Amino acid sequence: MPERLLGNSVLHMLVAILCGLALGYGQPDMAATLKPVSEGFIKLISMNITLMVFVLVVSGIASLHDHRQSVRIGSKTMVYFEVMALLSLLSGMLAALLLQPGVGLTLDDREIPQHPPFLDNLHDSLHFSRFVLDTIPSSFVEAFMQPNALQVLFLAVLFGMALARGGQKSAPLRQGIEILAQLMLHIMAMLLKLAPLAAFATLAYTIGRYGLSSILPLAKLMLTLYLASLLFIVTVFSCVTRVAGVRLSSLLRYIKEELLLVLFTTSSLAALPSLIVKMERLGCAQNIVRLVLPAGNSLNLNGTNIYLMASALFVTQIAEVDLNPGELITLLMIAMLTSKGASAMTGSSFITLAVTLTALQIVPLDSAALLLSIERLMKCRSLTNLIGNAVACLAIAHWENAIDRERLQQELRS
Repeated sequence: MPERLLGNSVLHMLVAILCGLALGYGQPDMAATLKPVSEGFIKLISMNITLMVFVLVVSGIASLHDHRQSVRIGSKTMVYFEVMALLSLLSGMLAALLLQPGVGLTLDDREIPQHPPFLDNLHDSLHFSRFVLDTIPSSFVEAFMQPNALQVLFLAVLFGMALARGGQKSAPLRQGIEILAQLMLHIMAMLLKLAPLAAFATLAYTIGRYGLSSILPLAKLMLTLYLASLLFIVTVFSCVTRVAGVRLSSLLRYIKEELLLVLFTTSSLAALPSLIVKMERLGCAQNIVRLVLPAGNSLNLNGTNIYLMASALFVTQIAEVDLNPGELITLLMIAMLTSKGASAMTGSSFITLAVTLTALQIVPLDSAALLLSIERLMKCRSLTNLIGNAVACLAIAHWENAIDRERLQQELRS
């Protein structure tokens, strides 16, 4: 029994959380110096994630030897992503309109952080033509050197489709890609051994650096986001999993280690490797898992969408700007486009929000900098992203009748 406890990853994470809480409250000055530990962990994950996403998507598409099957699965995946994006953006909009988190909030200039320098160069990224062109890399190598995950996905889809149509001549390369995919998953599994240390450092730093007094003015926005995310999970996700023949509560218990990891690293990318392994073990077809999950980390960020819309309306409410129905529809359409530029990395959501507000051109962009103080406390965003991608994987696999039901029930029971 003690040996089982010592090897329990959930226990490791809980111990790290308790230690982080204790250090953050007891020694806030020391805790505030731990930010490099959590940032270092995220960098370790990030340095591998681009190549891993590429080989997994290529592996998934290349295994679809029928060209029509690959087009069908890709089309269904994109339709699902777009429907969920619209629903999540609408959820964020309704929550902000009903709860009015920014109404009555008055802040003097001292409470607004300085204009972040990266906000100065956003205008060029707002046009649809620029968005499409930025998705196409100038070279194969450049795609892996840029922070734009859509370029890697674009190359992976082309590469995978070419391999799928290559027949026996491309079989050795397909086998090599599969071996590389397994190697990348093993590397990520080794790095994830450090997750409890990262959780400890992140929690200690957040409490030591910010405390509670710094976030009280924004508490209503945080409450709005957490409530909207929770309602989206228990309504929309629950309906989707029910259609797929799985109870949402059972799925959440199954991925509890990944949820804990995301909760205390604030990045759903950190849990991607182990989530891929678990969804394959659950009985979902490998080619679907390896296409849907990596693509979902750029194109199916439901939690980010809720944050994006609610925060945009929060900023307009602070500025005492009332949006008419036409302007709300315009904001929704802009967000449908700008949300595609987000990623599952910590901090990218704020940049996407800044791009959206710049396109709206109604409120001063500096007021959005208020949200930087609670950026690391938006755990609901990353958790909803992770759950959304697990649910998407189940939904597409069910849609394609590509779930081993016997394995699924066995895994959920165990």
